[in-house]
Parts: sequence; structure tokens; C-alpha cells
Amino acid sequence: WTPLLHGCTAQLRKLNLARTRISQNKTNITSCYSKVNRFIVTCQELSWLDFSGCKLPGDVVKLILSGISDNILLTDVYVNFSNCELGISGMRLVSSLLPSLTN
Repeated sequence: WTPLLHGCTAQLRKLNLARTRISQNKTNITSCYSKVNRFIVTCQELSWLDFSGCKLPGDVVKLILSGISDNILLTDVYVNFSNCELGISGMRLVSSLLPSLTN
């Protein structure tokens, strides 16, 4: 994620992470997606994120959505969480965060 942070945050519009596999070690997952959060916060024109088919825990979804919410430059952002195996608790988390998203 470091190269992305230093290279394309000004121009990147689409980020496709569909079916990305990350070690199921909770520390690795949280560390990786906290970097995604930092990346999203610095993007200037991002409008499309695809996490479909990724196994995402609820805290990771929260990091992603908070990154979008914290970035005032982003508008009309499309995020795909289909087939992420979020479960009921993950879907409750997403539905509770959606009203706070203004972009």
C-alpha cells in the first residue's frame, strides 16, 4: 500500500480488490486494511471500490467506510461488498454506518 500512497492518490479513480486473499491472521488483516483506510483518506478522485469476494471482518468494513467518510474530496463513491461473507453482524454494521456517509 505504501507505493499506492506515494504514487497515485491524486488520480486513481477505480480500485479493484475483488477476490483478494489475505492471511486469515487477524493482525495481518487489520494491518493491511488499516493501510487501505489511510490510502482511501488520501485519495482525491476515487469513485469505485470493489471488495467483492473478499472475506472481510466487520472491523475491516468499518475501517473502509470510515476512510470514505473522512475524505471530504470524495463524492458518489461506489463500494462493492458482495459475496464478502459479512454475516448478520457485518451487515448490521454496514447498515448502521451508511446513514453517516455523506459522500
